[in-house]
Amino acid sequence: MSDKFQPFTVGDWYGRQSQPSSTPKQEDQINFERTYPAFQRYLTTENFSDLFQKCDNTCTELDRLVRTSSNEIAAEAQHIINAYGLSIQLAKELLELKAKFRGW
Repeated sequence: MSDKFQPFTVGDWYGRQSQPSSTPKQEDQINFERTYPAFQRYLTTENFSDLFQKCDNTCTELDRLVRTSSNEIAAEAQHIINAYGLSIQLAKELLELKAKFRGW
């Protein structure tokens, strides 16, 4: 794994949660969001807590696989945990960018 992407562990999402700053305006809506209603809901409310909780539950199950399965399955489960962690990090960065552009 490269130095840029560090492995994630169960519970990492707690430190990566962003705090909602304000209610977005209608003109803030990006056109491509209309195609992804779940993503639109999370980005509009600026609260990924429900999604992060689901990710945490999944990562807990994957962590059990990492600790109890064969090397091949454990490695695959760790890759999936890393992907979840990177997705959570991306969500946080998207919210930060949205807040930054709104402040301009």
